[in-house]
Formats: sequence, C-alpha cells, structure tokens
Amino acid sequence: MERAVLDTSAILTLFTALKLKGSKLEELEIVVPSCVKGELENFTKHSDYLGKRASFALNKITVVDNPLSEDELKDERGRLGLKEERITDCDIQSLHLSFKLDLPFFTDDFSAHRHFTIHYPSKNLYYGIILALDVLGFNTSTEANDFIFNELLPKRFPQISDRTKSNIKTAIDEYLSPNR
Repeated sequence: MERAVLDTSAILTLFTALKLKGSKLEELEIVVPSCVKGELENFTKHSDYLGKRASFALNKITVVDNPLSEDELKDERGRLGLKEERITDCDIQSLHLSFKLDLPFFTDDFSAHRHFTIHYPSKNLYYGIILALDVLGFNTSTEANDFIFNELLPKRFPQISDRTKSNIKTAIDEYLSPNR
C-alpha cells in the first residue's frame, strides 16, 4: 500500500473526487498530523458537502503527532518568511511530517504549494488534484482535464482563478506526460 501525507485541502479534494466518480479509497494510506484531524473535525460540524466529505475522510486517515514543537514552528514560519496567515501552522506541520516520514506531500492550498515549492524545490510536493487523478486511474490528458475542469473544480473550488487553473493544467500535463 502506498503512503502519503495530505493536508486538509488535499483530503477534501480527494474525497470530493472519489464521491463524484463513485469510487472508494483502497490503495493509499493517508498519514496526517493531529492538527489535520482537528481541522477535519471542525468541517464535520457543518452539514454541507465538505462537512460530509470530512466526516467520511476521518475514518480513512492515520493520525500521528504534529512533528514540530511550538518553538520549532515559530522558527520555521520565520525561516519561510511567513507573515501572512493564509498559510497555516497546520500546513507547515503537514509539510514537515512528510519530511520526517520521507513521504510525498499533497496540498490543494495553492498559495502554500507555491510558497513551499520555492523554499523546498527538491522535495516531493504536489497538488492534491494530481493524487486524485492517480487514485482514480486517469491515463489521458483529455479525460483528466474533462473531469478536473468540468466536474471537480466547479464542485471543490468554484471561485478558482484563471492563473491557478493554468497551473493545474500544467501539473496535469506534466503528470500524464509519457516522459515522467
């Protein structure tokens, strides 16, 4: 069984994709820091679509302790130059859990992804949307783009920017490239 670290956004994207396709998660162990479990529990307090996806996801994750202490977390925020609150402490905990366990990290927090790949270019950091394509077994750009742009993004990210769509399209094309 494959293992990967996902943040809350990637988990919600993956479970949205699974629901849209009527599929189940079988060949992936999702490892998360305890803060992600807390965020998912907060989502379950709402009876909306994402709350339902979060509720289902809670039964499918392996939870471990947050890897960074409060002091280490503060130091890492400073080292990364993070003054904005958009990138959360939990995003950083998830990233560092992937480093600690030497596992790929998936996020659909597009701002965090961009920031982390600048600071850690040699690490295995990916959009969660790419994991959804892998889990669902998409093999062609045509079917992947159709699903992502006509089904998944409108459901999961209805307000997504054109710039981010372009970045996702590039990531999909790279993922499905025969040279990967």
